[in-house]
Amino acid sequence: MIRDRKLYMLEENESEPARSNEWNDTARLKEDITFDYEEINRLGYQGVSAIHYDLIVLCAAVEFADKSYRRSNLCWTRRIRVSLPVYELKVWKSSATLRNLRKVLNLLTGDEWDFHFRPYVATEPFESIQQTRLISDEGIIYAMAYSDGIDSICVHEIYGDNDVSRRVHVGRRQQLQKNRLDYIHVPLVAKPNRIHENSGRTRGFKYSMLTSIVAHISEIQRVIVTESGQSSIGPTIQMLLNVYPDYRCHPTFFRAMEQFLDVALGFKISFEQPRLFHTKGETIQEYKNKRLKSGKDSSVLSSTRSCSLRRFNVSFAGNLHHCGVCGACLLRRISLFKADLSDPNDHYTVSDLTQNRLDLALHPGYEQKKLKYLEEIAYVNLKQLYDFANLFEMSNYTVDWHCSKLSFALDLPSDDVKEKLRKLVKNHAIEFKEFINRQGRQSFLQKLIWRFGYASR
Repeated sequence: MIRDRKLYMLEENESEPARSNEWNDTARLKEDITFDYEEINRLGYQGVSAIHYDLIVLCAAVEFADKSYRRSNLCWTRRIRVSLPVYELKVWKSSATLRNLRKVLNLLTGDEWDFHFRPYVATEPFESIQQTRLISDEGIIYAMAYSDGIDSICVHEIYGDNDVSRRVHVGRRQQLQKNRLDYIHVPLVAKPNRIHENSGRTRGFKYSMLTSIVAHISEIQRVIVTESGQSSIGPTIQMLLNVYPDYRCHPTFFRAMEQFLDVALGFKISFEQPRLFHTKGETIQEYKNKRLKSGKDSSVLSSTRSCSLRRFNVSFAGNLHHCGVCGACLLRRISLFKADLSDPNDHYTVSDLTQNRLDLALHPGYEQKKLKYLEEIAYVNLKQLYDFANLFEMSNYTVDWHCSKLSFALDLPSDDVKEKLRKLVKNHAIEFKEFINRQGRQSFLQKLIWRFGYASR
């Protein structure tokens, strides 16, 4: 049974709704939800407009609701209704706007979203700040959601000659590498008193939306998505029991975002995925080769973070580590190995993959009380990478269905998409098997693969 959850977004000085029993929770702007658009405001003569402000609040409200309501073990889908104040009420009352908003969020999260938009009543009318453009757009041809992770750094190096990209970082500034001021920073924090749901599917909406706002103000129509094929396509194919496909980087999601932005902003933005049919290892290899040609090394990649686990699961001795066995960590290790690079072993909680048991592979400083949890994480995520490597051994129906979705989203013939996907899977399989073999036949990873019914050769 799907439970209804309702969130009422309060203005900064607004009183609680009179019929508060109709709403499960409330969240207050500038208290439960905080953001700063100062750096975006420097991009254009008109600065941030009312519709941009509405979109930022929408992102925050969606993220707050997503984190607030736990999914049932029996049913992934939640029914979420959000009421929030807006300035551009005419835009939000449009049936096309609401229809496309619901379409993109339902696709992305696997939930049923609905919205109630109302005018501000306890807040002064929004005024755009007329100002001199402080950040030049000269030579900028695309925007890029920039996390300072491996994909962001590599893709910017490969496609960012002559500073043609406007990089957009979302989150707290302390997440950035020190002394890095060459991109637009958008702090946005939506944090309930207690986080009940960690699937994080709305992150795709937040990053895409805030990057698109920057693109709109800068009059840029191209947005570059940095993720590789394994991260973009794989999560929609290799699904866990009772877990909805992850569309955060899939072309189908970006087509839905383009449609929503067209009706909300009246501006056409195109999301491009230049690494869609490349492995992460190939991207790192191309980055490394380009750096070598200019006499630079690739050491900066070791300072990036990939781990998808929450920090209290992988922190010890006062330091934050990668877990080493989640999907993001395993793909990182496989991809660095492909490019003949590696992280120091002490970067990882599960550090020595050559050991025949996971407990022996743990970093000496890590307590073993979470061993069972890490074993489950390792099994599930290694299985997903293994299954993707063997995609074309599945039924033709499965492959054809996914190729059809990609074909429609990319506006390419299905046969062309199938050949591109086949090449991606083949290269992933080679990288996966070479990495596993490198750990030795006694590695606990090999033993897990035997449980899948296959021995790496």
